[in-house]
Amino acid sequence: MGKLVTFLFPFLIIIFIVSVFFYPVFLHNLVPIPADHAVGIYYPWLDYQWPGFPTGVPVKNPIAADVISFMYPMQTFAVDALKSGKLPLWNPLIFAGTPLLANFQSAPFSPVNILYWILPKFDAWTAQIILQQVLAGIFTFLLLKYFQRSTLSSIIGSLIYPFSGFMMIWLEWNGHGLVAALFPLVFLLALKYLDTGRYLFGLLLSIVIALQLFSGYPQIMLYEFLAIGLGIFIVQKKDLITKRLLALLVFITIGLALAAVQILPGYELIKQSQRDIEIVETEWALLRLRSVITFLAPDYFGNHATYNYWGPADYTQSVGFSGVVTTILGILGALGFLKHKGVSLSLVWIFVCLVTAFDNPFSRILHQSGLLSSQAASAHRILVLSNLSIAILASFGLDAILKNKINKRNILYSVILPMSLLLLYFLASLLVYFYPEFYPDKMATLEKIKLNMTVGLRNLSIPLFLLVLTTVTLLIAKRLKNYKQILVVFLGVLILVELFRFGWKFTPFSPKQIIFPNTPVFDFLQKQQKPFRINANEVVPVNLIMPYGIETVEGYDAVYPIRFAKYISALNSGQTDTTVMGRYGLIFNQNSTLLDLANVKFLLTLKYKQNGVVDPSGQIDSKYNNAKFKKVFEDRSVVVLENSQVLPRVFMVYSWDVEKNEDKALKSLLNKYPLKDKVILEMDPGITPQDGHGEVNLGNYSTEREIVLSTDKPGILFISDSWYPGWVSFIDGARTEIFKADYNFMAVPIKTSGSHTVIIKYEPETYAQGKMITVATAAGLFLVSSCYYLFKLRKKIKYA
Repeated sequence: MGKLVTFLFPFLIIIFIVSVFFYPVFLHNLVPIPADHAVGIYYPWLDYQWPGFPTGVPVKNPIAADVISFMYPMQTFAVDALKSGKLPLWNPLIFAGTPLLANFQSAPFSPVNILYWILPKFDAWTAQIILQQVLAGIFTFLLLKYFQRSTLSSIIGSLIYPFSGFMMIWLEWNGHGLVAALFPLVFLLALKYLDTGRYLFGLLLSIVIALQLFSGYPQIMLYEFLAIGLGIFIVQKKDLITKRLLALLVFITIGLALAAVQILPGYELIKQSQRDIEIVETEWALLRLRSVITFLAPDYFGNHATYNYWGPADYTQSVGFSGVVTTILGILGALGFLKHKGVSLSLVWIFVCLVTAFDNPFSRILHQSGLLSSQAASAHRILVLSNLSIAILASFGLDAILKNKINKRNILYSVILPMSLLLLYFLASLLVYFYPEFYPDKMATLEKIKLNMTVGLRNLSIPLFLLVLTTVTLLIAKRLKNYKQILVVFLGVLILVELFRFGWKFTPFSPKQIIFPNTPVFDFLQKQQKPFRINANEVVPVNLIMPYGIETVEGYDAVYPIRFAKYISALNSGQTDTTVMGRYGLIFNQNSTLLDLANVKFLLTLKYKQNGVVDPSGQIDSKYNNAKFKKVFEDRSVVVLENSQVLPRVFMVYSWDVEKNEDKALKSLLNKYPLKDKVILEMDPGITPQDGHGEVNLGNYSTEREIVLSTDKPGILFISDSWYPGWVSFIDGARTEIFKADYNFMAVPIKTSGSHTVIIKYEPETYAQGKMITVATAAGLFLVSSCYYLFKLRKKIKYA
């Protein structure tokens, strides 16, 4: 029992400390999700008073909007599909339909999704968030023990990584953190395999890599593979066994093959998406040198949670933060154990992180190369690796104290870098405060400059205090050899205070009653006969209607089909040579006939006073004052309009033009009128246009669309769902091809008159191929593993 307690003690401490951070969950029954961002800012929720908020819902952190507008709706929609017995392949709720499984961040096969079968939805979401931090701590502890760190320093070091910059800022994105939490375990298994050559470590490495890919954020896995490669060729080069290296590469490949069911559809979507032409500006993708202060003082430029941020891009650029105390200990650990493998690895990783994350010729070339869509990614997210590296080094620093491997020179060297950086920014801020002409933005007002410098100076005070306190503690530790453990625990408490303050300030929690509550507007829309789409982004931001099961034509996603991006660009501008829409697929031209074609039946708008202020007694925008739109419902500040010219989701057409060039097809679409009498196809259907008449009835129109029709002539069945590779159709049980129609949508040639039943399904080949590879790899791995261990068992029995 004593051994069991000793073994479990570090893990119980990690769980306890993580639970302390999440006290709002356990003491106040709150959920780690920024639901305040919806009900506190947008209509129709803003028209209502919610329990516990008599004067309105305050918004804690406006830049956490992606959680409520993307991550939660997308991931819970995928889970709901699985729970209902359906494969989450397609999302009909945004962009007139878009792939779901192929979007890595939907994470339908994430290993922690099992929680949704055990707990209510909000509790499962909460448990997922907390589990990320627990796993990150446990796996970091195991990695530190591999590096032969003491139990005490390993416990403290294991708590640094889960609460450092990347893990805290992306905590509620529910996927980023889980992938990052598995980093230490991947490194541990790779290093253990290279050390021992044991099959078990290679097998576990394959499984963990697959689980990471299923968890929802593969971008940072590229940094993981880079780190493994550097660890092999730089640190372990002398001890490297070629046979083990090749086997390690095989195990990594097996891990990728296990996740092929996710990778192949995901790769197809990336190649079919707007991401290849979307560019993230350099200021957002790469850090400027001035941002180095955020490694020690993340709030120097302010914080969105306190509404005083004035720095470059946004607060997510503070992902490099590990804390003043941690940084000092990290330098101390590097000086005390410079030749240790763990220190060498960490220093190499930090160097690569800095070179990749900060703006320089190398990082610019990498960013602009477009390699793996890097032009649309933020390179500074590689700093997740520096967070882990500094945590490892800090553990060495704590052991340097415990093992009396510190002296005045090392303490001085450990303090001088953070001290110089903090003092430099402190003096520079004072200089600019009193001499505003040195402020780089010449357009800023004197009042704004002084306010910004005041924010910077105020937020340097705590880091400077911690710098002094840590320095004094280290000097005391050098003298008091009998109190080393107490001083190390004290430093651990300082670390947690610094990191928890950072995390609590940024992280929003919400009561369950304000997480997508219903309102009369949503009730009205949910009761209307489906299928139909709405345009609501003037009132409700894109994707926030997803949890209500209402289909919209707009959407927001980092990766979605480029055909639809071009379609809504043409819809908004009336031109084909306009800039293609990026990740925000918003509709601005509500009078476009292309909106009618997309089956947009209802539009949401707000009432305004003449001065542009939303007011329940005001009038709607004058652009809706025409016969096309009819008011069918209103609730306080929100009006629901019905589009009288909307076209059905599905109808028969007996006239068409063939235009094989897609750009010309889009141009022809803009000039086509009336929309319902003719379609533009990009392939010859093999039938002759002629006058005809048909009736269409929709049966089960969900993931599998069932359409019953009657036609007196051959024609084209038009379906205003987005075309995408993988959609197949069956006419009376016989498979037939689905054509591209009116640039973005689908059409099925009906080559004979009479009554027909048409079934259209989304059955992507990439999913089928990926599933085959995943199943074959899993079966092969199980067979090989069984044979391997049976052989070992037999050999053991033989020699017993």
